[in-house]
Amino acid sequence: MPRLTVPWPSLPTTPFRRPVGLALLPFILTVGCKDADQSVDTGDSAPVGEGYAIHDVVVDWQPCSLIDGQDDGMAECAMVEMPLFWGDDDGQIFETYAKRLVNPGRTPSGQLWLLHGGPGAAGTIGLASWMQEIHADQPSLDVYTLDPRGTGYSEFLECPDQQSVTSEQGSWVTLDELPACVEHVEEHYGDRLQVYGATSAAIDLAALMAAAEIEGVDKLIWGGSGGTYWSQRFLQLFPDSADGVVIEGIVPPNESLVFQDEYDEKIAHRVLELCTEDPFCTDKLPDPEATVAELLVKLDEGHCSQLGMDATSLRSFVRTMDYYHVTMAMVPALIYRLDRCDGDDVDAIVSFYYALWGSEGDPRESSTLLFFNEGYSELWEHESFADNSELLAYLDDVHADGTFTMGLGYDRNDYYLGWPRYSDPLDDTWAESDVPMLMLQGELDPSTPLFFAQDVGDHFDGDHQHWTVFPYSPHNVISGSPLSHEHSAEHCGERLFYDFLMDPQGELDTGCVDQVARLDFEGLVYGPYIFGTEDYWENKQTFLLPDPAAAVWTELEQLRHGLRVLPWAFRPRHLSNGF
Repeated sequence: MPRLTVPWPSLPTTPFRRPVGLALLPFILTVGCKDADQSVDTGDSAPVGEGYAIHDVVVDWQPCSLIDGQDDGMAECAMVEMPLFWGDDDGQIFETYAKRLVNPGRTPSGQLWLLHGGPGAAGTIGLASWMQEIHADQPSLDVYTLDPRGTGYSEFLECPDQQSVTSEQGSWVTLDELPACVEHVEEHYGDRLQVYGATSAAIDLAALMAAAEIEGVDKLIWGGSGGTYWSQRFLQLFPDSADGVVIEGIVPPNESLVFQDEYDEKIAHRVLELCTEDPFCTDKLPDPEATVAELLVKLDEGHCSQLGMDATSLRSFVRTMDYYHVTMAMVPALIYRLDRCDGDDVDAIVSFYYALWGSEGDPRESSTLLFFNEGYSELWEHESFADNSELLAYLDDVHADGTFTMGLGYDRNDYYLGWPRYSDPLDDTWAESDVPMLMLQGELDPSTPLFFAQDVGDHFDGDHQHWTVFPYSPHNVISGSPLSHEHSAEHCGERLFYDFLMDPQGELDTGCVDQVARLDFEGLVYGPYIFGTEDYWENKQTFLLPDPAAAVWTELEQLRHGLRVLPWAFRPRHLSNGF
């Protein structure tokens, strides 16, 4: 069954604009991209996976709710004691939380482990509904997930004062709050920060997989976005311990978040270009580039003031919407409605906002500090820049003539400089594994761009390692590759996903990739649920929701789930009034 499911977050951004040339904060301790003085070293050489006592871990599964708070009793959960420092038998422990959905009394065809992204998102919270769907579609699969260290119920990493409901930006830590937060982190975690990273999460995964292993049953892994980075770290340490790996929205091991500003801009313009190639869209918006350029100026001058939006608000909407397939197709219509801004448009935009961002979700669903810790320790520095001044010069070039850019990279650089980073010998190194793989990458992905993801496909090019690029998919491919604009349409990425899981070493027919539909700019399927109108564009009301209403509401909740774990991309507080 096709879905709008967005079961992972993109690699995130921050919500604040930093002007070019802003003086660095007084708490910044380093200025170079490779300065080790602020880093916590995790060892002198790359660890060997076989040297860890993963088979000593005991897992006691107990009945629990699949969907948190519903007391449904459908799943089993376990709080598992792991060594705090893998490879150091000093008796200290770390509690890692896992969840599974199984059919008792029968042997599964495979055990599928789902790795959420971020870094910072909690699998047991954010992937629960997708676990249920996979289990319904493929009852022969047992489905597992876990919260990586520092998020969900795996010893959540936070600064209580700076992330309280009364703090400046709630769960987000602002640059002004960062020094006090860093002081708290260093006081309470000290040299433990390195255990909140990809390597410890990968070894925890290996221990859980070993404990659940059933002889003759395939051990399978799916990772999305930041989960692809985690998956590859697992393969670095345990290259022969899985029978099949699926990754989508792909992060190379030498990835840097610094490039996201550039690709946010490029993909936003590509969406408008696709609008000009679509007869319906271009009839509504003949010159989208000119319209949005004028609209950004008008918004800052008070246009459509009843919504309380300015140019930065629109840029933030566009940036977030471009991550996911259905919302990406709404961008031209949002520009059109904001530009026209009659009373019915205002109502429709309010409906749009609440349909997608109208609920807060579980505060443990994503950890800002885990993103800081892993993101700035492993996913900021890049070989393209000899030092931090070169990185800033690159950002200056990106933002010099940008339409949609918000200066987010400057903020991130300040966070990077102020955070007490660790170093990991596996960072920026590649896994060597001949495990069967399915690599799903969207050509319209602004978060993990094809330009860099292609290196992963080039590296893993062995037998049964399949690299597939989807021309009209963004960050989500499994649920972002429909073969038509009908709600009932099959998604090519989902077909390949299940075909691979059922037989990782079998022949894989990827012919449907060429049949994937272009973006649905009209919006007859989702318009009634998002804008409350027959399509995305006009204000003809619809009072009878089209079938299948119940299924679409479920899909939209899953989409909200994906958007909620992007608190750094857009929050209601960014609008001065309205909504």
